[in-house]
Amino acid sequence: MFGDDREGTDCALAAIEDAGLRCRIVDGIGTAHLALEDGFADLLVLEAGATSPDALTALLVRMCAYASETGTPIIASAPLDQIDLVAAFLWPGEAQLLCDPTSDDRGAAIEAALASRSMRVLHDKSSARTAELEGLRRDVKRIAQRVESLAGDMPYYLDSHDIAGPARKERADEVRLRIRARRMRDKFFDPGLFADPAWDILLDLYSAHLEYREVSVSSLCIAAATPATTALRWIGTMTDEGLLVRRPDGNDKRRQIISLSDNALRAIDQYFAAVATGRVGL
Repeated sequence: MFGDDREGTDCALAAIEDAGLRCRIVDGIGTAHLALEDGFADLLVLEAGATSPDALTALLVRMCAYASETGTPIIASAPLDQIDLVAAFLWPGEAQLLCDPTSDDRGAAIEAALASRSMRVLHDKSSARTAELEGLRRDVKRIAQRVESLAGDMPYYLDSHDIAGPARKERADEVRLRIRARRMRDKFFDPGLFADPAWDILLDLYSAHLEYREVSVSSLCIAAATPATTALRWIGTMTDEGLLVRRPDGNDKRRQIISLSDNALRAIDQYFAAVATGRVGL
């Protein structure tokens, strides 16, 4: 485990020990990449805190190379202001990305990482959390299949690529109004009662598309209106299922830009066209 966040390192160590594993802790990140040359690890854990981008980059480069050579899974935890850099190196891939994680988040990540390496997990304490993650994957797959089926269903919709001027601003304002209404709802009801990260993510990216904005991983985590680690899982799973697309930022290779896939964009265009024409029941 590599880290410069003492609190995070202590929490991660507890989760690692709870999984029945032994851990070598490498304090500090500046020269931590050298430790990877000393031996073999079944799991790499990163706990980044107030780490300089250069030091974090050097370690991520070495961790990725080591994982590629050995098949060793990676779990990386970072604050929101570092998550774009971490995601740029670890996505796409099998790494588990965490942001301000709970102990359950850490336990589930360790269990998933060990399972990906076909190792026997020595306890079933996180089985409920694992079932939750499997449920998330099923939900996103179902959404993706529905989006795929909708992609050519409605011949009358207006492709948002063709909307310009006042019409485009009107559509963007409508989307923004829906986003504000969703956030206002949270002031009157428990946010968990209506948790719907997938729709929040799709709406925010649709708004960005209409406004010609680029959305980073960290910005999308905020827009998802859910804990950042949960948002990262949704973003990762939605990307895997073809709802979202990742690409490097043309101005900063340490950042990834997230956008809607063509099918997802077409489906949301159809949705707003159906709402505008009163054909939502069709």
